[in-house]
Amino acid sequence: MHKNPILYRKISKRSLRKGTSVIGIYGMCRYVGVTHLTLLLAFYLSDVCGYKVVVIEASGKDDIGSLEKMYHVQSEVTNTNKFSYRNITFVGQAVTQEIGNYRNSSYDYCLIDLGGNYKQAVNELLRCDLKIVVGTTAPWQRIVWKKLEEMFANIKDLSSWCVINNLSTKKQKSNINGFFNYYVIGLEPNILHPSKDAIGTFRSLMNHK
Repeated sequence: MHKNPILYRKISKRSLRKGTSVIGIYGMCRYVGVTHLTLLLAFYLSDVCGYKVVVIEASGKDDIGSLEKMYHVQSEVTNTNKFSYRNITFVGQAVTQEIGNYRNSSYDYCLIDLGGNYKQAVNELLRCDLKIVVGTTAPWQRIVWKKLEEMFANIKDLSSWCVINNLSTKKQKSNINGFFNYYVIGLEPNILHPSKDAIGTFRSLMNHK
């Protein structure tokens, strides 16, 4: 019987993994699409790669709750801020203790939506295995980019950090002065089905990890 190469890679990849990989997604400012990108990555890891994924909302907002209502998902009886959809577990409005419980769990990946408040998010972000900073190349955000570069200048090891320009293009990417790991995500209207370009970006990103 011939092996299914994609399925074989998934099984092999999962068998080599130990523990839960924690990915923190943080916005360099508000309204840059942190939650949207978090969900897009979650469906990529679950539907495309076959991993067991939990998404934790730690931004202080209730965007995950909106997702639950949109798709008419019933919350688990014992925990009203937790529900499952398409083999992904979602935890809305999580507190610090809840986040800690999922860092060492049966999940392959734990994705933490940290929103755009750096002071509140910094401790959780620094504990993540992969730290994703989300921004856009809008002209009015140049000052924010400058502050971000200054912050990174004080970090000795940037190997676990990367930057994603959301709603951007490859052409815009080349205009950024960078010494980080940069990626680009264009317009992705359907979070349930990442485009080929998004899948390619996520593959590169996870190889970086």
